Amino acid sequence: MLQNYIEANITLFIRNYVPTSNINTVASLNVSNKNISNLTGIEAFVGLTGLNCSNNSLTSINLSVNLALSSLYCSHNDLTTLDLSGNLALSNLFCHDNSLSNLDLTYNISINWIYCNNNLLTSLDLSNNINVTSINCSNNSFASLDMSTNTALNDLTCHNNPIAVLDLSANTALNYLACT
Repeated sequence: MLQNYIEANITLFIRNYVPTSNINTVASLNVSNKNISNLTGIEAFVGLTGLNCSNNSLTSINLSVNLALSSLYCSHNDLTTLDLSGNLALSNLFCHDNSLSNLDLTYNISINWIYCNNNLLTSLDLSNNINVTSINCSNNSFASLDMSTNTALNDLTCHNNPIAVLDLSANTALNYLACT
């Protein structure tokens, strides 16, 4: 019901006005395809576990106080940076089709799915992300990709990167590989 209210009153959010009654109980928010250029006020959603803000015109997102966030869909925006260092519960990240040149997931050790394809990334350190099972990092600029600690990895898509050598000998759970 609150989701319907939010969608019906999306112009309030765009105008930097966020009604605060019951806002801390909202667990999931879908504001995809709303032509939003900023998410000012998202920090008030402290109970948020799922956010879909894909297909907008966002250049940045401040999720530093959304500590319960476990799923983030922010693909198809104009993001150049994405700081997720405080989002320790994050398990699903879909940040593909942006302009990210850096993605630090060092502290996101609970992450399972990472879809960061079609960005401007030159490196991706996933050495702390031992629970990751699915990665799509295609269409970036990786010269190397170290998957040696990602033994739970089941699905890897890394095509259209200038990777010369890819050692997957530690990835015994791997069922799908697309790397051309």
